[in-house]
Amino acid sequence: MGGLGAVLTALTKQQQRDGNVDVSVILPFYSLLRHMPLASSIAHYANLTVSVYPGKGYGDSWQISQAGIAAVKAAEAARDPYTRAERAMQEVGFSVSTMPYWIDSTNSSAVTVYLVGPGDVYPFDQAFHAQSTLDIYGSPGGLPQEWRDLYFEKAAARLIEHIHTEATSSKQGHQQQQHSNGPSAVAPLSRGVDVVHLHGATNAFLAHFLAQRITAGAFDVGGRPGIVYTLHDYSDEVRYLNDASNVDKFLDYPTVERWQLNQYRYGSEVFMSPLGINHADMVTFVSRSLTADLVEGRLEFYMKEIAMDAILTKARDARFIGITNGIDLHARNPFTSPELAREQLTFPRRFPQWPPSHAPMEARIADRKQAAKAYLQRSGLLTKDDLDRPLVLFIGRFQHNKGLEFFAETAEYLAARNARFVMMGQKNNYAHYKVVELRDRYPDNVILIDEEQDQKRWGIYLRTAADFAFVPSRTESFGLVAAEGLLFGAAVISTGVGGLREFLKAKASPAHNAYLFELDTAHTSASLRRALGDALKDHHRLRQDPAAYEHFLEGLVGSSVALGWDQKGGPVSAYNHVYAKAVERARKIPRGGLWR
Repeated sequence: MGGLGAVLTALTKQQQRDGNVDVSVILPFYSLLRHMPLASSIAHYANLTVSVYPGKGYGDSWQISQAGIAAVKAAEAARDPYTRAERAMQEVGFSVSTMPYWIDSTNSSAVTVYLVGPGDVYPFDQAFHAQSTLDIYGSPGGLPQEWRDLYFEKAAARLIEHIHTEATSSKQGHQQQQHSNGPSAVAPLSRGVDVVHLHGATNAFLAHFLAQRITAGAFDVGGRPGIVYTLHDYSDEVRYLNDASNVDKFLDYPTVERWQLNQYRYGSEVFMSPLGINHADMVTFVSRSLTADLVEGRLEFYMKEIAMDAILTKARDARFIGITNGIDLHARNPFTSPELAREQLTFPRRFPQWPPSHAPMEARIADRKQAAKAYLQRSGLLTKDDLDRPLVLFIGRFQHNKGLEFFAETAEYLAARNARFVMMGQKNNYAHYKVVELRDRYPDNVILIDEEQDQKRWGIYLRTAADFAFVPSRTESFGLVAAEGLLFGAAVISTGVGGLREFLKAKASPAHNAYLFELDTAHTSASLRRALGDALKDHHRLRQDPAAYEHFLEGLVGSSVALGWDQKGGPVSAYNHVYAKAVERARKIPRGGLWR
């Protein structure tokens, strides 16, 4: 789900810098990691197992007899629903490795990354084979993608239990040694895993696996972790589901678990988002304004009813919190980028709150952006004509909800006014031939960059050179591409939907940074053309007044810098508060009532 990896990386790094939490991350051990420079830092950690039913899982036949229901209720009332195995399960072994993820160039602090490897039996031995980053989103033949995801979630839950047990066992031994030998100067050891933070519906079922182990008493020593679940893309995540027959293969105690999961079943499918919400002690959503819209009924989207009961239940208990995402000013930026520094294209640090820069203070942002165009022209991507015409850049997946239906009209309008339109992204559910046709129809005005290698090669330079970021999204929880566009001095042409409205300011605003058009009205086409026209006119006017143009660019960059993860009282502080609430609830409700 778009931008999720970048958001999680930025959040994790800033949390570790902040120092209030000690962060670890669990990821699949994709085979491509073995061929990267960091491979030398990967070390073996543990060998663990998970159980999988080797036979055919049940789908539509999840019906439970009245006697079975009574037995389940009695077992849950006694908090001991796991008295015996109901079917023969196959043990799948897997290896866990660790590697440090250094959060800055000084290598002074690192996040521990746990890497869950493939299983030792077919077809789980096919898991996580990836020759490129694009392969991460698929699964090799023989291993259905839902099996791969459920295997990872169950393995990750087993790993969390192992980490917790190791930590609390060490603490127990340490306390016994203190009791026999007197006080020790050794720093206090970990209480275990305090919080498990799940991101997105694709990871939601991990909460179910954890709940089974918590109810079985696996976390009694040290206390169970608080569970936090974050919704990132309300429209995609609510629709995310798994076939019930696939889920069934991973259930250790099917009578109990089918009964618990029936509330999330619609037909033969299990919807994961409401499950994640119900299991969590605290739930967050990545936009404060959209959280209010969602709870108060103003936000409409397809299949909304699937998750609304779970969301409103959490909201009534003050356990559904909006935390707007931030932007990582320490990662990809125009101030410290090695690629830009090599070509002397970095932006100056104009204000103290801006990131440090390699550029001298007297350098102008406008000159660096023009120099980036010249670099791309010398490199053969742009033409000489592009040095004197505006550049509009789209970055993102080629999918319907990113607004690709507006590409044809936008390309036509920009070509008629001698502007450059660059479409850079990954193939997705939008018909790819349509963007290819636009490139072929307007060869002097439209560039298509859809190969991963080319995106890596040109991305940072196109961001720097762009005059406008085109973000015509139909839905957007935050809008990382728009925020990054501003950081690189590009005004945003956008629908301004969802979380975008928290930081995009329309032309009528005193410190505007965007040109917005209406969505799904009788005037959408005219509104789009007006936004494009206003953007091009303002660009031409500002270029005639260098001082005014530089002031405008400073405003764009500054509006993005204000969105940094590390801002005082910002998202990291808010997550710390949520974690404290989750831990507090975990202590009050150590085992029962976990899925309410």
